[in-house]
Amino acid sequence: METLLEPLLALDYVLPHPGLPWLLTERGIVACFKQLGIDTKLLPKRIDARRTNGGIRYFHIKIPAAVEQDRADTTEDKKRASEKVC
Repeated sequence: METLLEPLLALDYVLPHPGLPWLLTERGIVACFKQLGIDTKLLPKRIDARRTNGGIRYFHIKIPAAVEQDRADTTEDKKRASEKVC
């Protein structure tokens, strides 16, 4: 039940806040936190032996994250256009 509830609660928050700069992918969220100077050792993670990056999966719950507007110059989806992620 908890696994189903978390994404629904996230969606309940995301829908009324469409103007926030949402980071939707694990790669985008991790890149943003790295760019803010937060060590990946501090990020929530789960070990998954099937993954190629050493088995580490960050933010395994798969909920979006929002960053302050002044830090959200681009998202992972727009990364090709710019090196700055958040």
